[in-house]
Amino acid sequence: MIRMLLFTLLACLTTSANAQSYSSATLGLYGQWLAKEGNAARVRDFERDLAKRGLNDVLPTHQILRTARDWRECGDPFALPDRASWSGMFATLALVKNEIVPLVGKIEAVSGYRDPAMNACAGGATTSAHMQFGALDFYAMDSGMSESRLAALLCHWQSNKPARQAIGLGFYGNRKFHIDADVKWARTWGPGGRSANSPCRNAG
Repeated sequence: MIRMLLFTLLACLTTSANAQSYSSATLGLYGQWLAKEGNAARVRDFERDLAKRGLNDVLPTHQILRTARDWRECGDPFALPDRASWSGMFATLALVKNEIVPLVGKIEAVSGYRDPAMNACAGGATTSAHMQFGALDFYAMDSGMSESRLAALLCHWQSNKPARQAIGLGFYGNRKFHIDADVKWARTWGPGGRSANSPCRNAG
Protein backbone atom coordinates (compact mmCIF):
# COMPACT_ATOMS: atom_id res chain seq x y z
CA MET A 1 0.00 0.00 0.00
CA ILE A 2 2.79 2.41 0.96
CA ARG A 3 4.69 1.50 -2.21
CA MET A 4 1.60 2.26 -4.33
CA LEU A 5 1.09 5.63 -2.60
CA LEU A 6 4.73 6.57 -3.20
CA PHE A 7 4.46 5.55 -6.87
CA THR A 8 1.32 7.66 -7.32
CA LEU A 9 2.92 10.68 -5.63
CA LEU A 10 6.05 10.37 -7.78
CA ALA A 11 3.96 10.17 -10.98
CA CYS A 12 2.03 13.30 -9.99
CA LEU A 13 5.19 15.23 -9.15
CA THR A 14 6.85 14.13 -12.38
CA THR A 15 3.88 15.25 -14.48
CA SER A 16 3.69 18.60 -12.73
CA ALA A 17 7.43 19.17 -13.07
CA ASN A 18 7.42 18.19 -16.75
CA ALA A 19 4.60 20.59 -17.60
CA GLN A 20 5.85 23.46 -15.44
CA SER A 21 9.44 23.26 -16.66
CA TYR A 22 8.19 23.16 -20.23
CA SER A 23 5.97 26.22 -19.64
CA SER A 24 8.50 28.37 -17.83
CA ALA A 25 10.99 28.19 -20.68
CA THR A 26 8.64 28.85 -23.57
CA LEU A 27 7.15 32.34 -23.22
CA GLY A 28 10.45 34.12 -23.87
CA LEU A 29 11.15 31.80 -26.80
CA TYR A 30 7.68 32.50 -28.16
CA GLY A 31 8.41 36.25 -28.22
CA GLN A 32 11.62 35.58 -30.12
CA TRP A 33 9.81 33.34 -32.59
CA LEU A 34 7.06 35.94 -33.14
CA ALA A 35 9.70 38.54 -33.96
CA LYS A 36 10.89 36.52 -36.92
CA GLU A 37 9.71 37.84 -40.27
CA GLY A 38 6.05 37.18 -40.98
CA ASN A 39 5.27 35.13 -37.88
CA ALA A 40 3.43 37.81 -35.89
CA ALA A 41 1.13 38.69 -38.82
CA ARG A 42 0.33 35.04 -39.50
CA VAL A 43 -0.43 34.42 -35.83
CA ARG A 44 -2.77 37.44 -35.76
CA ASP A 45 -4.68 35.95 -38.70
CA PHE A 46 -4.85 32.60 -36.91
CA GLU A 47 -6.13 34.22 -33.72
CA ARG A 48 -8.78 36.14 -35.66
CA ASP A 49 -10.01 32.87 -37.15
CA LEU A 50 -10.05 31.30 -33.68
CA ALA A 51 -12.14 34.20 -32.39
CA LYS A 52 -14.62 33.91 -35.27
CA ARG A 53 -15.24 30.30 -34.22
CA GLY A 54 -15.38 30.98 -30.50
CA LEU A 55 -12.14 29.07 -29.96
CA ASN A 56 -9.89 31.88 -28.76
CA ASP A 57 -10.43 30.97 -25.09
CA VAL A 58 -9.57 27.26 -25.28
CA LEU A 59 -5.77 27.42 -24.89
CA PRO A 60 -3.08 30.10 -25.05
CA THR A 61 -1.90 30.46 -28.63
CA HIS A 62 1.71 29.69 -27.75
CA GLN A 63 0.62 26.28 -26.43
CA ILE A 64 -1.23 25.45 -29.65
CA LEU A 65 1.83 26.36 -31.70
CA ARG A 66 4.37 24.32 -29.75
CA THR A 67 6.14 21.74 -31.90
CA ALA A 68 7.75 19.11 -29.66
CA ARG A 69 9.63 18.74 -26.41
CA ASP A 70 12.65 17.71 -28.50
CA TRP A 71 12.62 20.89 -30.55
CA ARG A 72 16.21 21.77 -29.62
CA GLU A 73 17.42 18.70 -31.50
CA CYS A 74 14.83 19.03 -34.24
CA GLY A 75 14.14 22.68 -35.19
CA ASP A 76 12.00 25.57 -33.97
CA PRO A 77 9.99 25.50 -30.71
CA PHE A 78 6.87 26.89 -32.46
CA ALA A 79 5.30 26.52 -35.88
CA LEU A 80 2.16 27.58 -37.72
CA PRO A 81 1.44 25.96 -41.10
CA ASP A 82 -0.37 27.60 -44.00
CA ARG A 83 -4.02 28.58 -43.57
CA ALA A 84 -5.13 25.64 -45.71
CA SER A 85 -4.20 23.33 -42.81
CA TRP A 86 -6.01 25.19 -40.02
CA SER A 87 -9.38 23.43 -40.26
CA GLY A 88 -8.08 20.29 -38.55
CA MET A 89 -6.92 22.30 -35.54
CA PHE A 90 -10.25 24.13 -35.37
CA ALA A 91 -12.03 20.76 -35.19
CA THR A 92 -9.70 19.50 -32.47
CA LEU A 93 -9.95 22.68 -30.41
CA ALA A 94 -13.75 22.60 -30.57
CA LEU A 95 -13.66 19.05 -29.26
CA VAL A 96 -11.24 20.02 -26.51
CA LYS A 97 -13.36 22.98 -25.43
CA ASN A 98 -16.72 21.25 -25.47
CA GLU A 99 -15.81 17.74 -24.34
CA ILE A 100 -12.26 17.17 -23.12
CA VAL A 101 -11.87 20.03 -20.62
CA PRO A 102 -15.29 19.40 -19.03
CA LEU A 103 -14.29 15.74 -18.72
CA VAL A 104 -10.72 15.88 -17.34
CA GLY A 105 -10.29 19.45 -16.12
CA LYS A 106 -7.39 21.80 -16.79
CA ILE A 107 -4.93 20.74 -19.47
CA GLU A 108 -1.78 22.11 -21.03
CA ALA A 109 -0.90 21.57 -24.69
CA VAL A 110 2.73 20.66 -25.36
CA SER A 111 2.80 19.70 -29.05
CA GLY A 112 0.79 20.84 -32.07
CA TYR A 113 2.01 21.16 -35.65
CA ARG A 114 5.10 19.24 -36.67
CA ASP A 115 6.35 19.27 -40.25
CA PRO A 116 7.61 15.92 -41.56
CA ALA A 117 11.23 16.61 -40.56
CA MET A 118 10.28 17.72 -37.04
CA ASN A 119 7.88 14.81 -36.69
CA ALA A 120 10.51 12.26 -37.70
CA CYS A 121 13.11 13.80 -35.42
CA ALA A 122 10.67 13.81 -32.48
CA GLY A 123 9.80 10.15 -33.04
CA GLY A 124 6.26 10.73 -34.33
CA ALA A 125 4.37 8.15 -36.37
CA THR A 126 4.83 8.38 -40.13
CA THR A 127 1.08 9.05 -40.49
CA SER A 128 0.85 11.41 -37.51
CA ALA A 129 -2.02 13.92 -37.57
CA HIS A 130 0.44 16.44 -36.12
CA MET A 131 1.79 16.91 -39.65
CA GLN A 132 -1.67 18.08 -40.81
CA PHE A 133 -2.06 20.43 -37.80
CA GLY A 134 -4.94 18.29 -36.59
CA ALA A 135 -3.55 16.97 -33.31
CA LEU A 136 -2.51 18.17 -29.87
CA ASP A 137 -0.63 16.45 -27.08
CA PHE A 138 -1.58 17.43 -23.53
CA TYR A 139 -0.78 17.06 -19.88
CA ALA A 140 -3.76 16.67 -17.57
CA MET A 141 -2.97 19.18 -14.84
CA ASP A 142 -5.24 17.96 -12.06
CA SER A 143 -2.82 16.39 -9.57
CA GLY A 144 -5.69 14.35 -8.14
CA MET A 145 -6.31 12.66 -11.50
CA SER A 146 -4.59 9.28 -11.57
CA GLU A 147 -3.29 7.81 -14.82
CA SER A 148 -5.84 5.02 -14.62
CA ARG A 149 -8.71 7.43 -13.97
CA LEU A 150 -7.68 9.63 -16.90
CA ALA A 151 -7.54 6.61 -19.20
CA ALA A 152 -10.90 5.31 -18.00
CA LEU A 153 -12.60 8.65 -18.63
CA LEU A 154 -11.10 9.18 -22.08
CA CYS A 155 -11.56 5.58 -23.25
CA HIS A 156 -15.21 5.58 -22.20
CA TRP A 157 -15.70 8.94 -23.90
CA GLN A 158 -14.14 7.75 -27.16
CA SER A 159 -16.08 4.48 -27.17
CA ASN A 160 -19.35 6.41 -27.07
CA LYS A 161 -18.58 8.63 -30.05
CA PRO A 162 -20.66 7.92 -33.17
CA ALA A 163 -18.87 5.95 -35.88
CA ARG A 164 -18.93 8.94 -38.21
CA GLN A 165 -16.88 11.00 -35.74
CA ALA A 166 -13.48 9.35 -35.80
CA ILE A 167 -11.20 10.34 -32.93
CA GLY A 168 -7.50 9.68 -32.42
CA LEU A 169 -6.66 9.04 -28.76
CA GLY A 170 -3.17 8.24 -27.50
CA PHE A 171 -1.57 7.76 -24.08
CA TYR A 172 2.08 8.36 -23.23
CA GLY A 173 2.15 7.90 -19.44
CA ASN A 174 2.48 10.53 -16.69
CA ARG A 175 -1.00 11.86 -17.59
CA LYS A 176 0.14 12.92 -21.05
CA PHE A 177 -2.29 12.17 -23.88
CA HIS A 178 -3.06 12.93 -27.53
CA ILE A 179 -6.28 14.02 -29.22
CA ASP A 180 -7.09 14.58 -32.87
CA ALA A 181 -10.56 15.04 -34.30
CA ASP A 182 -10.18 15.54 -38.04
CA VAL A 183 -9.28 11.98 -39.05
CA LYS A 184 -10.76 9.24 -41.23
CA TRP A 185 -10.85 6.42 -38.66
CA ALA A 186 -10.86 6.06 -34.88
CA ARG A 187 -7.68 4.71 -33.36
CA THR A 188 -6.03 4.52 -29.98
CA TRP A 189 -2.55 3.67 -28.74
CA GLY A 190 -0.44 3.59 -25.63
CA PRO A 191 3.23 4.05 -24.67
CA GLY A 192 5.56 3.33 -27.55
CA GLY A 193 2.85 4.27 -30.05
CA ARG A 194 1.50 0.72 -30.09
CA SER A 195 -2.22 0.00 -30.24
CA ALA A 196 -1.62 -3.13 -28.17
CA ASN A 197 -0.46 -0.88 -25.30
CA SER A 198 -3.59 1.26 -25.25
CA PRO A 199 -5.43 1.17 -21.91
CA CYS A 200 -8.66 1.33 -23.94
CA ARG A 201 -8.14 -2.27 -25.05
CA ASN A 202 -8.96 -3.43 -21.54
CA ALA A 203 -11.47 -0.71 -20.66
CA GLY A 204 -14.72 -2.06 -19.29
